[in-house]
Amino acid sequence: MQLNLVAQKPELLPGKALCTFRTSKAYLWGIVRDRLKAVQVVSSKPLDVLDAACHALITREMFPDECNYYGLDVALSRLDKARGLLRSNDRLYWADLSRPLPVEQSFDVVVSCNTFSHLPFS
Repeated sequence: MQLNLVAQKPELLPGKALCTFRTSKAYLWGIVRDRLKAVQVVSSKPLDVLDAACHALITREMFPDECNYYGLDVALSRLDKARGLLRSNDRLYWADLSRPLPVEQSFDVVVSCNTFSHLPFS
């Protein structure tokens, strides 16, 4: 995935707030959502997208509805909370990003928001 910088901000739709507790996150998530949507539109198949550190699907609205969504988190409690929010193409994994992942497939896109600062430096 290549990020293209432009002079204008992405369109954030009224009534479709992606994050209500921090405007900087809403802006960032809007950029990611718009870019993923653009990539999905030109793809001939549903994208396989990994949300590394999905945190109870807090960012699920960023991802295209038609994608094959894979959420990964280290906390079982967050994954349990997410189960009721899953869509038909969604899958969840219990994993620690500081260790080899228990996933044997590849992904078209990997997204991880506000995660790397929580990982050990090594």
